[in-house]
Amino acid sequence: MVLAFSDDMETPDLSNELNVDNVDEEYAKSKEDDNVEETESNTIFSDEHHEIDINETQETLSSDQIQASKELNISLSSFLKNNFKIEENQFSKKTISTGIDVLDAIFGGGVGMGFVQFVGPPGSGKSALVSKIIATGQRKYPGNFIAIYADSEVSMSTDRLAQLGVRYPKIRPYTDITVEKVFKFVEALCSYKENNPQYLDYPSVIVWDSLANTLTEKGIETEDPNAILGEKARMLSFLLPKYVPKLEKYNISLLVINQLRDKIDMGYFKKPNELKYMGDKVLPGGESTRFNSFQLFFLRPTSDLKGEYGFSGTKVSGKCVKNKLFTPNIEISMVFSFKNGFSNFFTNYELLKETKRVKAGAWCSLVSMPEIKFRQNELVTIYKTNPKFKEVFDQEVKEAIKTEFLDKYGNNELHNEPEEEF
Repeated sequence: MVLAFSDDMETPDLSNELNVDNVDEEYAKSKEDDNVEETESNTIFSDEHHEIDINETQETLSSDQIQASKELNISLSSFLKNNFKIEENQFSKKTISTGIDVLDAIFGGGVGMGFVQFVGPPGSGKSALVSKIIATGQRKYPGNFIAIYADSEVSMSTDRLAQLGVRYPKIRPYTDITVEKVFKFVEALCSYKENNPQYLDYPSVIVWDSLANTLTEKGIETEDPNAILGEKARMLSFLLPKYVPKLEKYNISLLVINQLRDKIDMGYFKKPNELKYMGDKVLPGGESTRFNSFQLFFLRPTSDLKGEYGFSGTKVSGKCVKNKLFTPNIEISMVFSFKNGFSNFFTNYELLKETKRVKAGAWCSLVSMPEIKFRQNELVTIYKTNPKFKEVFDQEVKEAIKTEFLDKYGNNELHNEPEEEF
């Protein structure tokens, strides 16, 4: 996996920070199930800080056995291709950076090309996070990045998107959205890229905000709610398997915001939880939304900022409970400004504090650079005006991400092997 760190580690301009009242909301923590479910990870947890690699107990194959296995796979692939016209997936697993270094690390490089869900309670920053992904794509691929914002909640505006960084260009959300229309956007973007092949290799984004609030066309027309029970789930179970391969083929990431709802058990027996770490919550849209998710990110606010960074906001906890690119269920903490959205800079600073690379107190300092002391609300100024401090800070962030995520949870042996050519 190649992880590109964000070049722009600047904090948002907080000189004109908005005053936000009534931010002392209580956020209920999701209940964690006591049962241990299988995940896509190759590790089991023995305690909070140490992991046992279960593959260490397996016998290593000899070089002759490895070569025989490779030859068999090549022979089968050739047979299927020549006799049945069945070919292996030829598309590389591309990603779009989220603009948050820590989040990119646990995603496996960024959001993938496919059906990617962001779920959590209201006010957890889901819309702001997908907006940051759009803003990051606009900066990384200027003039080649396509973004569509489908807003069924009619809650997003061009001005708010610009405030969150979507400025190159500013975009207008599409409203009057149905489930069918979302997939018409997908079909239209695939067709546009087919007719304009210069954009085929560049990633694109379609935001669906939100799945829970979107009706089918039949749902809009009917006056009887009982007539559409299960209609959305049936529609998605048909459309998702049909369009997910197209998302990968045309390098499109469908970023879907979804809500969490309480699970209602009927009868004598309790149904198992849908996904670990989401407690007794379910996702609207039916089981196909879980089955077809390339990545599923769960986030929730954990605590309010007390002005220590010079702006109002919250700390948001998140983990990818389903991930096809990297080990799932790795929890991270991010810093969220009510005005400007998620801050990569202060999220990185939080990581340095958590990993004891910053000595925090009334006066703070980098452990590797104790001679420069600062108050936390002066950190941005020092970072911008002291090149040596900036260099050391950035290097500490890269080393912390490598140590805490890539080395600990990544498959280093696999990525160090030469890529096979078929």
